[in-house]
Amino acid sequence: MNFIIPLLIFSFSAFARNNSDLRTYRLIGPNSQTMQAVANRFEVTRRIDDDFEVIVPNSQASAFLQSAPDAQVVNNGKVVEANQSAGYRRFSQVEQELKNLAAQYPHIAKLETFGQTGGGHKMYALKISDNVQVDEAEPELMITSATHGDEIITVEVEMDLINTLLQNYQKDARLTAMIDGKELYFIPMVNPQGYEKRDRYTQGKDPNRDYPSPLDPTKRSVDCIDLLIKWFHSRDIKGSIDLHASGKLIMYPWAYTDESPAPADEAIFETLGNYMAEVNHYRVGQISKIIYVAKGSSADYYYWKNRTLALGIELTSSKAPPFSQVSRVIEESREMLYRFIENF
Repeated sequence: MNFIIPLLIFSFSAFARNNSDLRTYRLIGPNSQTMQAVANRFEVTRRIDDDFEVIVPNSQASAFLQSAPDAQVVNNGKVVEANQSAGYRRFSQVEQELKNLAAQYPHIAKLETFGQTGGGHKMYALKISDNVQVDEAEPELMITSATHGDEIITVEVEMDLINTLLQNYQKDARLTAMIDGKELYFIPMVNPQGYEKRDRYTQGKDPNRDYPSPLDPTKRSVDCIDLLIKWFHSRDIKGSIDLHASGKLIMYPWAYTDESPAPADEAIFETLGNYMAEVNHYRVGQISKIIYVAKGSSADYYYWKNRTLALGIELTSSKAPPFSQVSRVIEESREMLYRFIENF
């Protein structure tokens, strides 16, 4: 079944800073009326077949259950528990690692900063290319992670890709060709404040519902997204991936409407998505149809403004799987990401 849901994310500033006030519910095959009532008030985080997971403040649990009395509790307390995040990189570690990699591989890696958030976190982009100091006439690609700061597995996947590319340049012919023929930009921490706090939000808002869109073209975004938008327009990004978790999905615009993109573009999205999914059997589809309608997403913005071949990928089945499983998620994702880079 397909739901058309105008996803209205309230400003959760009062509770977003304290994940212990949150509870996750699962809606089992809700009808469209129930889904409409829930999505207008609460955060729908993912779709699993015909079911949906929803995060609800404990203080609003009674109101939520009036709309969805059959909802099942998935967990109580923090969305990412402390024991789940043990072993994962912190903001300062990623920051230092990026600096070290740029210093270790100066001929193919260049670290840029493009502003600082109100919370004092610098925004980083690592460029990888053969003539890294030169702006060449090569396709520019962008891979981002931690737009939602509690989806910490995304940073581990992106940092592994960065390290694998750099370590194997002129050793592995396939990876060398990627670096020689592209200008690759990696932004591992889109939402640095949220990532540091293991919090989905920043400034009380969901950053992946905070981009301008065709329905709200003059929207003022939170600081990290505003900085990223300005950086994006300083480049000519032909393809982008925004890594999220979870759900095992490869998704393309539009998210803000159930209307399809231009037929020629949709054919390209479908062909690329299915090629990437051959290796890990992720589901491929338009965001609004494979999950739900959501205004203000990154993929919509990049495609709308630059006709960027913009994808959102939902990795694995958890925002923060036990650290012992990280290597499995990386392996599941690696060939998919290679195929994306090679497409351009």
